[in-house]
Amino acid sequence: MKKIIISFAAVAMSLAMAAGAQTQSGPDPISPVQIQGTVKVGAATSAKTLEIQTKEAKPKAETENALIKAFQEKVTAAKNKLISEKASSSEAVKAKAEILKEEVKAKKEQAQERLKAEKEAFKTKIEAAKEEVKVKREQEKAALKTKLQAIKDEAKKATVQKLDDGMNKLNSNFVEKMTKSLSDFDTYLSRLADKASATSTVSRDLTVFNAAVESARIAIASARTAVEAQAKKTYNITVSTEVNLKADVSSVKNTLNSDLKSVKDLVQMAHSAVVKVLNEFNKIK
Repeated sequence: MKKIIISFAAVAMSLAMAAGAQTQSGPDPISPVQIQGTVKVGAATSAKTLEIQTKEAKPKAETENALIKAFQEKVTAAKNKLISEKASSSEAVKAKAEILKEEVKAKKEQAQERLKAEKEAFKTKIEAAKEEVKVKREQEKAALKTKLQAIKDEAKKATVQKLDDGMNKLNSNFVEKMTKSLSDFDTYLSRLADKASATSTVSRDLTVFNAAVESARIAIASARTAVEAQAKKTYNITVSTEVNLKADVSSVKNTLNSDLKSVKDLVQMAHSAVVKVLNEFNKIK
């Protein structure tokens, strides 16, 4: 019985020792051959994946390049079109400028011819009026001299003759001055009109300016008519009696002053009209 118990104990101890030895040793280690095989399999898989990704990316890159190229071509075409349109527009502007320049030149020449003709016509009328006045004045002087024979005071005779000559001389000088002023107005007006035409554009409205020019020309024409009429007038003192001699002189003097004032007012109106044209020109230049 004792021997059987010892045998069981020996068997149990052997089993325990075997189990302990197996527990301490752990799982079997991986051999170098197994590691190398694993690395080769992983590298092959990565290379295959990269190859697939490269093949998939290539068509996409080609598509993107094609889109970029197409966009660049559109940009270039648009740029060339813009340059072409700009060149065409520039040529059109130049052509229009040349046409406008020729039109302005033609208008300027016409205006100069018109102005020259008007001045010559007015000058001719004034010269003719002077000749008429000259003949008329000789007759009036002779008539005055005859009338003054009834006046006994020689000093009064001389004074009346001097005043008679002086008033007619004053009228002649006045006509000369007003004639020159109107000529200057017309010249200046034409210059403003020429400058306005030369600097005009499609977007610039010259309606008000042109209306002012027309009004000024009418005012100048009216003043010229008045000056022409004044140039034909003479101021002869009509002697009644020696007692009324002063009143006779004053009557003629008042008539002269009134006539000169009327003409001067018309000339000043013409001047104001030209100033208005200048103001309108300053608004559009």
